[in-house]
Amino acid sequence: MRMIISTISAGGVLLVAAAVAQGGDARPPEAVITPLAGAGDFNAFVEGDARFYDGEMEGPLAVGGNLVLSGGYRVAIHTPGTTTAPGDALPSALIVNGRVDWDASAPDATLDVFDGYVKIGDMSGSAALDRDRNGAAQSTRVNSSGDAYEDLPHISSHVREPLDAVEGEPLDVAAAFAGFRSAAGELATCPATVALLTGNEDPYVNDLPENAEVKIRIASGRTNVLKIDAAELSRISDLDFLGKPTANGPLVVVVDTSGVGDDFDWRPPNLSGVGGAEAPYILWDFPTATAITLPSGGHTIEGSILAPNAKLTDHDVNNIEGQVVVRELVEGGGGTSAGELHQFPFKGIVDCEPLAPTSSPGVGSPQTPVPNDTSLTPSPSGMSPTPSPSGDGGGPSPSGSGPVPATSGPVPSDVVPHPPGPQPGAALPVTGNGLALPLALAGFALLVAGAVLTLRARR
Repeated sequence: MRMIISTISAGGVLLVAAAVAQGGDARPPEAVITPLAGAGDFNAFVEGDARFYDGEMEGPLAVGGNLVLSGGYRVAIHTPGTTTAPGDALPSALIVNGRVDWDASAPDATLDVFDGYVKIGDMSGSAALDRDRNGAAQSTRVNSSGDAYEDLPHISSHVREPLDAVEGEPLDVAAAFAGFRSAAGELATCPATVALLTGNEDPYVNDLPENAEVKIRIASGRTNVLKIDAAELSRISDLDFLGKPTANGPLVVVVDTSGVGDDFDWRPPNLSGVGGAEAPYILWDFPTATAITLPSGGHTIEGSILAPNAKLTDHDVNNIEGQVVVRELVEGGGGTSAGELHQFPFKGIVDCEPLAPTSSPGVGSPQTPVPNDTSLTPSPSGMSPTPSPSGDGGGPSPSGSGPVPATSGPVPSDVVPHPPGPQPGAALPVTGNGLALPLALAGFALLVAGAVLTLRARR
């Protein structure tokens, strides 16, 4: 069986309609970006290798490379997600495209998987067992010895999965990350609509001081875009929300890391006025970052992280309330336990207009928000995916795992992860067997052929 996510459209863009006539003039096709549609409801979706120390995530985990265990970690403690392979009785709560690297793992390490199946693409050096030393039936475990059920290190499922179901064909991670990289670049072309405000709610004119306490005003009925560079973001100690991000008024924070060599040590500020209820409508976009470290001393991150070219190293005890989409992932280590990853999948539909053709396609000026009622000239060249650092369009190769092989042709639909409930504001469903998939594939073909997509600002 081939386990492939089928919710991906090229660049994270779904065509909503063809050009329509209005007043005798043909309008460009309307489009929206669903940046994390390809991640389904996975709490963390990693292109390459992942290493886990102590900690836990509430939702399911997908790893495109190899898995290393270095402590006691727990996965899918609240939900196994909804990605169910054909013939399986339960969703796949842990998917590893590569293998479990037992040699690099700690000798006493464990990974507990709650209420879901384990899928490992390469079982070389691993064995699945479901009976203990006395021959009594137990929940399924995977270890390196294949000798004793109790041996460490091991992956322990809390359900009894058929042993022949553990080894499975991998997710199409290459296709997913092509979409993520394209979406991250497209978000960077959105004009800023949100400005940093002083305590008196006046726009900042000069550079932010250290430990700045700033405010942002969130409007409903439009995509709120804050564009900021890494150095400036690091100087914010408290970010106070005036208004709350919602389904029809999400917040996208585009962070320019080029000034720090795309290697960003980030202690997130205290986010005042938002919490778990708003987390599904907040997205942190790092389009060019290659390394992001969360050292101790930061605050909880409300919202999802889209950093498809970056290795994320999380040493902070505070939580991430959203999805994590990264090239590589290290959770914990550095002498501390990592915080929890809470299951708040991104549900926002991003609808904005690209920068004018005279503007740079990069992150742009963080302090020049475009008013909501300003019309911009769409770029004649459309939006192209952000090139990977390696220049091959596939992004940097995950450490130790080699490049993820590219795929061609339409994405098969053997396994369809369904995010919980419909995407708010979506004009078409992301999955299904009706018109949605043909239209999405048609959109993909048009994009490959060089079709020009224009993002329009919600008014």
